[in-house]
Amino acid sequence: MDLINSWQACLILLLIFGVIYIQFFKYAVSGAKKDGASTVILEIMSGLVLLIFIPFFPLKLPADIKPYLLLFLASCFYALNDRLQTSVRRNLDVSIFSIMGQLFRVFLVLYGIFLFGEKIALNQIIGAAMIFLGTALLFYKKKRFQLNKYVLFSVIASACLATALIIDVDISRGFNLPFYIIITLFVPAIIISITGNISIRDLKFEFNTDRRKYYIIVGAAWALSMLFTIRSLQLGKVSLVAPLQTLSVLLNVILAYFLLKERENLLKKIILVCIITAGVFIILK
Repeated sequence: MDLINSWQACLILLLIFGVIYIQFFKYAVSGAKKDGASTVILEIMSGLVLLIFIPFFPLKLPADIKPYLLLFLASCFYALNDRLQTSVRRNLDVSIFSIMGQLFRVFLVLYGIFLFGEKIALNQIIGAAMIFLGTALLFYKKKRFQLNKYVLFSVIASACLATALIIDVDISRGFNLPFYIIITLFVPAIIISITGNISIRDLKFEFNTDRRKYYIIVGAAWALSMLFTIRSLQLGKVSLVAPLQTLSVLLNVILAYFLLKERENLLKKIILVCIITAGVFIILK
């Protein structure tokens, strides 16, 4: 499959499936009785789709136990991120949570400085400040910041995602890539089911609704967007590919305006996306 061996093709596919995933997410979880059940269903659906891609990547697994332990620890934080994001995406506008999703990059910079003792680089500070500023201004209305608990959930989710990425950095290269992503979906699904007291009956009830088609669409799109996100970064230059990936945010803001009638402050949102994208470029410079 030549498509999975070209970073340009992987980037385009990421943008396509990333937009489908975000735009249809609200349809999938709207009306759900348990957000946790919705999260587990989407994780399972995504994992099942990725099974198809296992033969197209080298079949390899680490011989050492350490990567598996780190992967499990990372999966705990992925579980927190996935669960919080379901509630966030159900209750915030698509354009808003799409923009907020880039906040994890600020936490990556902070982790590098305060946890790993990395030398403070001016470009990283400026870039992180631009991302934070772009996100914060999103909620500045009528001369004050208008926040709610779902904004806080989104910030916590970004911190969890950054933590997971820090833990499992470079681990994926030792695994068959689709299998690796499947683990980061199925393990969180188990964790959320246990901690959220979600039964098989709950999952069946939630899946067997008129929203089933959206669960299938979103699950498949999520799986493919994750696959092509990692693959494009593996094949291309991170300093170029990572900022280009933020184009999905701009696409989601514009499409939400037309498809979901999110008409408030479109120009402001586009400007903030540009500021955040520039911040990503500067961080990776």
